[in-house]
Amino acid sequence: MIADRLNIFVTTVFGGYENHYGSEFLVAAIFGAFQLYCDFSGCMDIVLGASETLGISLEENFRRPFFSQSAAEFWRRWHITLGIWFKDYIYMPLVISPKLIKVSGKLRKRYGKRAGNAFITIIPLAVVWLLTGLWHGTGWDYIVCGIYWGLLIIISTVFEPELKALTMRLHINAESKGYRLFRQVRTFFLFVAARIITIPHDLEVSGIIFRNIFGNFAPWKLVDGSVYNLGLDRPNFNLALLALLLLGIVSTKQEQGVGIRQRIDTLPIVPRWILWLGAIFFVLIFGVYGPGYDASSFVYMNY
Repeated sequence: MIADRLNIFVTTVFGGYENHYGSEFLVAAIFGAFQLYCDFSGCMDIVLGASETLGISLEENFRRPFFSQSAAEFWRRWHITLGIWFKDYIYMPLVISPKLIKVSGKLRKRYGKRAGNAFITIIPLAVVWLLTGLWHGTGWDYIVCGIYWGLLIIISTVFEPELKALTMRLHINAESKGYRLFRQVRTFFLFVAARIITIPHDLEVSGIIFRNIFGNFAPWKLVDGSVYNLGLDRPNFNLALLALLLLGIVSTKQEQGVGIRQRIDTLPIVPRWILWLGAIFFVLIFGVYGPGYDASSFVYMNY
């Protein structure tokens, strides 16, 4: 209901990139981030739920990544099983590789401990993220996206002492709610930027979109009704926002440790089934169906 509806807006804007402004691209990119999450996470929820009906409990593959405080945490929460596989079969073998350890030792003796440690950190991470980009696709957009995430994580890891010192120098309380929210929003928009790299499947088009966002933003397009002419009319656009708000509320409660399903299961039988059936019919009524739409076609299958 969410992913397929957002896809209409995203496809309309990115498919006609010559005719749109930066503000429209930004909304489309934000929708594209939620589209991919809802599509992939929703697919995994179906798999987990179908498995549970057979008495099989599978590994969790998403742990609310949009609550992440950093790029590294984001990827520990997003596609968890893929991250574990890369850690076990690529990252760790490189970290303990005798050849890399030998080079690291030479650098440590010549340039100091930090240089050696940086080398043994950078090389495995660079390889992992290059392969992660290639795993998603062989186009240059996926390779650049892998390099993009790799650089973010490498920089934050290697320069962690300097970043902590800068935070202290600016008298920022790293544990305050405001700063944690800032880091969460920052990490989300790092993902949005990555979607701008991959959605068009053309780096030249991605460059045009970035230039429009920073150089031709046209903020009035967000309030003059133009957004309702980009594939989703006003009712469908507002329905998408309502569904995202509901997703945010549920995810926030889950992040706080509240078991939504468990809470519902404790309700008396009549309100419990009214809630379940209401949710089912809500999806059936407001889902995206009809000619040209396939509810079983997941965007991540194209990877």
